Amino acid sequence: MAEGEIYSFEVKEGEGGERIDKYITSQLGGRTRSQIQFLILNSSVYLNNNVEKNCGKKIKCGDRINLTIHSKPTTLKPYHINLDVVYEDEDLLVINKPAGLTVHPGANTQNDTLANALIAQFENLSSASGETRPGIVHRLDKNTSGLMLVAKNNETHLYLCGQIMERKVKRKYLALTYGVPNPVMGQIATNIAPCKKDPTKMRVVGGAVGKIAVTNYRVLKVFENRMFSLVECELETGRTHQIRVHMKYKNNPIVGDQKYAIYYNFNVGIVSSQVVEEIRLLGRQALHAHQLMFYHPKTQKPMIFEIPIDRKIKSLIDLLQVDR
Repeated sequence: MAEGEIYSFEVKEGEGGERIDKYITSQLGGRTRSQIQFLILNSSVYLNNNVEKNCGKKIKCGDRINLTIHSKPTTLKPYHINLDVVYEDEDLLVINKPAGLTVHPGANTQNDTLANALIAQFENLSSASGETRPGIVHRLDKNTSGLMLVAKNNETHLYLCGQIMERKVKRKYLALTYGVPNPVMGQIATNIAPCKKDPTKMRVVGGAVGKIAVTNYRVLKVFENRMFSLVECELETGRTHQIRVHMKYKNNPIVGDQKYAIYYNFNVGIVSSQVVEEIRLLGRQALHAHQLMFYHPKTQKPMIFEIPIDRKIKSLIDLLQVDR
C-alpha cells in the first residue's frame, strides 16, 4: 500500500453484519460516512489485505480492515503553464480550466495535465486521491472548459468530496445543443454505463445496469430557426460524460461533440456557411462549467463562483440569430 495515514481495525464479536462504510465511520470519528465512502471507492480501504470497493460490504467477526489516506509525495513532473486562478485561500483553489487540458495522467497523457500544472505552481496540494491526482477533487472532460475545485490538504479534500457525494455541491454548465429539448425545462434521470464496443464512451442503459445519473436542464435561448439552443444543465450526480450522454439521449447532442454528435445531421442549407465553419473550427464540445457552489470547509459558508462562457463558444453563439 502507498505511504500515508494508516488506520487498522479488527472486527470484534458483536460488530459483524454491519456495512463496512458505517463501521469505519463509527471507528474513526470526526469524518462523515460520505467521506469514508469516497476513500472506499478510491481504493484506499483494504479488507483482509484485499482492496474493498463495495461501500455496502457486510463485515464479520475477525475481519481485518486497513484504511490509508495517501500522503506520499507526488512523482509527477511539473508542467509550466499559466493557470487561471479564480479564487485561492489556505485550504482550496477554484480554477478556470481551459478546454484541451486533461485533468490527470492516463493512458494517452503523461506530463501535460492539470495535475502536472498544479504541482508546478502550488506547493501544498491534497493527496487523498493518490499521487497522480494531487488536489483533484472532481473532474472535467479534457475538452470541457470551466470551474474546478482543487484541495490543498486532505481534510479539505475529504470534506469537499463528502459534499459532492451528499449532493450539496451545485455545478451548472452551459451547453450549445442541436435542436430544442422538449420540454424546454426538465430532469433527465437514467442509468449510465460504458459502451461495450468502445469503453471510452458511455451510454444510457436500462434495468439495474450502470449507475444512476441525474441532470436538471432548462433552455435559455433558441437560435437559427430552432436549430440550436443554449441550455443550462445542473448536475445532481457526476458521472463520466453525463451531460453529453444525456443531451444525446434527448436527441439534442452538444454542438461539436466528437464522440456523441459526430453522426448528427442538421440542415446546413438554412444555416450560414460561417456558422458551419465556426463549428468545424471549434473542434470540441460546446460545454462550459460556468457556475460552482459549495460550502467552505472551515467557515461552512456558501461559496458561489460564476464565470462567462468560454470565448470560442461565445464566438459561435454571437454568429447565431435569436429565434423570436
